[in-house]
Amino acid sequence: MRSAVVAEPESIRVEHSLTFAGRTHTMRAAAGLPAYLPAPESTETFFKEHHWGFGKARSGAPLRYHVWHPVWEVYPVRELHLEWGASWRRCARVSSSPK
Repeated sequence: MRSAVVAEPESIRVEHSLTFAGRTHTMRAAAGLPAYLPAPESTETFFKEHHWGFGKARSGAPLRYHVWHPVWEVYPVRELHLEWGASWRRCARVSSSPK
């Protein structure tokens, strides 16, 4: 996986790319500055403030854990490009397949 962050005086750009199964998948975003604290009932807060994580232990048992972090600022996204679908579908099939 490769990542790059470019900060400019009035914007910030982030790009992540992953080569998987012979294809490169990319996620890019451009946002304005400055970052800000979103209102408690906003869509931004809904998506970034999750207090529980879920997974699977090595034994296969379900796993639940509490997530805590300071309140994060967000950037006003101006552009979003996702070329990621095939990777996520493949990873989902692999992670949910029976052993």
